Amino acid sequence: MEAHRSSRPASGADHQIAHLWEMDDLHHNGERVSHGACVAVGAMAALRMFDWLLARDLTALDPARRAAEAPTLAAKEAEIRARFGPGEIAERAIEETRAKHVEGAALQARLTRLRDIWPDLSARLRARLWPAERMANHLARAGAPVEAADIGVDPAYLHRTILKARFLRSRYTVLDLLDEVGLLDHAALAALPQTLQSKVGT
Repeated sequence: MEAHRSSRPASGADHQIAHLWEMDDLHHNGERVSHGACVAVGAMAALRMFDWLLARDLTALDPARRAAEAPTLAAKEAEIRARFGPGEIAERAIEETRAKHVEGAALQARLTRLRDIWPDLSARLRARLWPAERMANHLARAGAPVEAADIGVDPAYLHRTILKARFLRSRYTVLDLLDEVGLLDHAALAALPQTLQSKVGT
């Protein structure tokens, strides 16, 4: 972070999820939930989405079709206002989203490259990322929260948070990749413990 003069290298989807809970002033058992606890649960959600994504074959992606189906910037702005409500946070989220949004030919080119490099990229990700189960074991050994319920977040709240989180920063994370390939809704459900997935209403 010091070398880059930015939190970007150490702050991805996990932190964006955590920041939303902190902005909501999340409390559990009468105490404010710490930043570290929020990030631990956010990391579990992100890793579960990566695990789910890495089991998919993106070489079957149709870039032209997906680019044509992808939401426009106007549609994203409408979603932001619906999810965040009126106010400064929504306007900032719109500004951040505008900075990274691509559509049309630019999105098709990005998705074509993703499809073409997916075998190599997925192998590199598997080599660098801990599976969610391994992270869960380490967090539990450290006495840290593992599941959203450990910090008072129910499945529906976690699901809503995941779907909102990509709008919070202009940085590109796994949330944006999943959204661009049309798989975010499915991956967000995969981020929940399996026993809870059926309890979430969209």
